[in-house]
Amino acid sequence: MPADSFYDEHELLSRLKAGDKLAFARLYELYSRPLYLNLLKLLKTEQVAEEILQSIFFIVWEKEKPLQLIIVSGGYLFRIAENKVHDFFES
Repeated sequence: MPADSFYDEHELLSRLKAGDKLAFARLYELYSRPLYLNLLKLLKTEQVAEEILQSIFFIVWEKEKPLQLIIVSGGYLFRIAENKVHDFFES
């Protein structure tokens, strides 16, 4: 697979649906840092931010949610993060 195809979110989505581990790694590479920094800003604790970050990517890997929503700059991933932070503060 050409390296440039990993920059195409439609291709990335297609490969994720097929269970492609390299596509999942690319998704993690693209979004883990911005998600983590956002979580850290909201939660103020590294350990909890890391735990929630891992749970977000677990959800994606397990395909519990419709992956079509990942498209558009990872908005879906940030929505999961927002929900997880909300749940954290509610518990």
